[in-house]
Amino acid sequence: MELKELAESLSPIERKILPYLELEFSELQEKSGLDDTSCLRALQFLSNKGLIKLEMKKEKIIELGVNGVLYKKKGLPERRLLESLENHTLTLNQAQEKASLSDNEFKAALGVLKRKALISLVNGKLSFQGKKEEIIKKSLEEQFLEKLPKSQDSLEPQEQHAFQQLKDRKDIISIEDKQIVSYELTELGKKIQKENNYSKQEIEDK
Repeated sequence: MELKELAESLSPIERKILPYLELEFSELQEKSGLDDTSCLRALQFLSNKGLIKLEMKKEKIIELGVNGVLYKKKGLPERRLLESLENHTLTLNQAQEKASLSDNEFKAALGVLKRKALISLVNGKLSFQGKKEEIIKKSLEEQFLEKLPKSQDSLEPQEQHAFQQLKDRKDIISIEDKQIVSYELTELGKKIQKENNYSKQEIEDK
């Protein structure tokens, strides 16, 4: 099939995505105005014609849960408890109230800070036991939340440790199965793009 004939055989949805194939899939959808299913169908059509190299794979993506979004803004419960104990020795009730934590959050924060040897509980009173910089320094868990969303397969050792600490805590992170779509124009695809005289500017000017 000659170039002109191949170009003329393209369906409307193929024509819509052809100018934008250097973009990521989400941007491709936005620029072309097509929904997810139509974009995938158009990519498959182009792949079948040898105009693009198409790869689709499943990945587990770690995302912020409902509490994760909240804690990213307000700080993890252990962070808030730690800050409440700076220069103070407080009863359990006082510490919980000062840090504005629910019962579950308070228990989780106590457990984390005890494991990190940052607090002591003597005669029903809590006190901070670490170095001053521990109050300011972001924990591995906090740093991890700031990097999300992230593929589970791409975690560094420190990120893997933070993930293990957070994964069983309520709604801080969630794991979603997502389809990752990647593609690139072949030499034939580039020629077809040129043959059709497509450019993003021409499409946007219409």
